[in-house]
Amino acid sequence: MPPPPPASKRAAASDSVLRGRLVASQGMSPHPIDMTYGVLDAAKQTKSESVRSMGVGTDVLPCVFCFDDTGVVESYAILIENDSSRTLNIALLEAVAVMRRSWGCHAVVWAHESYTAPPSDDTRTLVERFPTDPEVEECITLLCVTIDGDAAYVVQPYKVGVGRRIEWAEPRVGVGFSTEHELADVAHRILRQTEVDRYALPHEGITALGELGFMATDNG
Repeated sequence: MPPPPPASKRAAASDSVLRGRLVASQGMSPHPIDMTYGVLDAAKQTKSESVRSMGVGTDVLPCVFCFDDTGVVESYAILIENDSSRTLNIALLEAVAVMRRSWGCHAVVWAHESYTAPPSDDTRTLVERFPTDPEVEECITLLCVTIDGDAAYVVQPYKVGVGRRIEWAEPRVGVGFSTEHELADVAHRILRQTEVDRYALPHEGITALGELGFMATDNG
């Protein structure tokens, strides 16, 4: 299997598809599950298009979306570079802080590729189990957090079928595991405690996110 294209190329493809899908969904309900499903719809389209055009093994890059209090996307950022000393969750939380300060967002949704499986006594990680354990599925994981403390957690399992066609299972909606609870709590505190810069210009937020390894877009 050939290696997937570099992150910058995948990010450019993701940006093109995500922008089109999310612009079409402007004005969605500000309820957490509705915002989450709006991002999920865009992520599924991006995944399908990326695998079809760039091959099996092409993942949706981790991304975070900033919503205003009416459910409109103000900005979004795609992680294209991450230092090995920084976990994915830390990178996403750092982006939340920049988005709150620069755009005054009231809610965030982030999405990334991962694995899901029923509870098990197996001590191996899901990554280690995936090649041989049919209960472990690839998925897109999404978490939404609002400034009021509301949250939504969705897992979207999938398989890659014949002809690079993505076969989507039913999404699983729930409160998530302990890790998601902790992340939601931290993201909520960031939204509540980060002071909004009323004089910030969009390019300043984009530059700050770029310094954190994100390719960012102002959706205004």
